[in-house]
Amino acid sequence: MLYIHSFGSVEQVLGNLFNLQGNLCQVDARQISSHESLDRIDPFGFDDVLFYSFLNLHEYRFLDTFRHELERVNFIVDYVKRKKFRKLIILTAPGAFDHSDNLYLQHKGLIEQKFQSSGIPCLFLRVQAVTHAFRRIHNLHHLFYERAEGRYLIPQKNDLTIYSIQLDNLHDIVEKAMRDDSYGYYDAFDSISKLPVFLKEHAAQIPITRIAPLYLYFKSYLGNYLSPSILELFLRPGVPMYSYRTAKAFGVNLNQDESNEEESLQLDSPTIHLSPVFQPGGWKWSKI
Repeated sequence: MLYIHSFGSVEQVLGNLFNLQGNLCQVDARQISSHESLDRIDPFGFDDVLFYSFLNLHEYRFLDTFRHELERVNFIVDYVKRKKFRKLIILTAPGAFDHSDNLYLQHKGLIEQKFQSSGIPCLFLRVQAVTHAFRRIHNLHHLFYERAEGRYLIPQKNDLTIYSIQLDNLHDIVEKAMRDDSYGYYDAFDSISKLPVFLKEHAAQIPITRIAPLYLYFKSYLGNYLSPSILELFLRPGVPMYSYRTAKAFGVNLNQDESNEEESLQLDSPTIHLSPVFQPGGWKWSKI
């Protein structure tokens, strides 16, 4: 299998799981700049399945990331067509649509179209959050983590539902998909929780601070927070996901555990609600 990804922390662990089985070629998607760069990675042509993911969401802070990824996908599509790949497995986003009013979802929809245009059978796995319980890592960490202050910054009154999947389950789904004839779209998740609960479950030592969305937009446009298009995903109503088809098709036990720990989260490790207020001397944080 040829695994092209953005080398995020969860993707590296996922690559290691596949590497244990051998016959895996991993490529950093960000290093693909031409047709030749792809030809060099596979001189023997033993791959016939492509697995593509780009879970480094914090890289979408820059508009060039969208353009560069589309260019790279064009190279990848040409490559898999020339090499006559048998199947393409793509991690995409729930709500991806090429005419979406959200830039990120529109971008993911265009990528889906490009892979479909190859004429090669495609399997799209809709994934929102990917976690690893033992390492306590997930692909949303860098979106909200404020390194200078050692805390998570999230929008106030955020009740967005997070659909997450453990790496082991994602690995099992992809491994099964490599061998069977499953195609089309599937939702991939095994746990449901609210955003603050999700963050606290995977990094209990990191405090969570709720900030007014308008100020987060301001930080976002200055390049000091996640991109505006990604921020919108956590402010607008989420897209419901259903995993029963996925569990049945791939024979994976997706329990869909729903965490109801919001109350205990607030009691044991309360989140802080802050709002920016202009005072003499500049902007200050004010508790609300």
